[in-house]
Amino acid sequence: MLPRHRGAAVRQSAQGLASELAEANRRLEAQSEAIRNRNSELDALARTDPLTGLGNRRALDAAFLARPAAPPDGTPSTDSALLMVDADHFKAINDRWGHDVGDTVLVSMAGVLRTCLRRSDTVARLGGEEFALWLPEATAEAAVRVAETVHARMAAVRLPDAAQTLTVSIGVAMLGGQRDRNDLALLLKRADGALYVAKRAGRHCTRWADAPHGTR
Repeated sequence: MLPRHRGAAVRQSAQGLASELAEANRRLEAQSEAIRNRNSELDALARTDPLTGLGNRRALDAAFLARPAAPPDGTPSTDSALLMVDADHFKAINDRWGHDVGDTVLVSMAGVLRTCLRRSDTVARLGGEEFALWLPEATAEAAVRVAETVHARMAAVRLPDAAQTLTVSIGVAMLGGQRDRNDLALLLKRADGALYVAKRAGRHCTRWADAPHGTR
């Protein structure tokens, strides 16, 4: 048996070590939390377009993968739509008024697009003057309404020449069967093809991939 004073010293030493260990664990947890927060911030930055604050292609990929799962028989549980939106004559805006004005127009476009969507939808800037709107669990009729709203509200984007208004062309693709269920690149390609048709049709209109659900 240890003498009383030695026993007290051992207990005090053990308590001191336990306190130091607890403090070290608290510091480690705080550092781990800081690292997790920083990683979350870096991940958010990696998914964000720095000019407009919208998501970028990585954010669109994540939203596409997060859509509701399809039934086992391979048929979509509900419709979903992808809209490609492109500013008409954007090069002329940059050439006439400069890239600073062009950037301001893009930021304004981003603000307008945010107002056209449901909380479950995603808008991303893919590059240049091209944006994508992902509408999970949306019918073709709902996609028509969104496209019409985008066309109408883009007129509010201000240009230096008050006599001019901004217009956009839109290509729409509905999520199809197995061919693009898990292939966002293919869905984007179909929507981009419809966008090209809209440009060829004179711009300031909407065209659909595969089937004419409606035009504007």
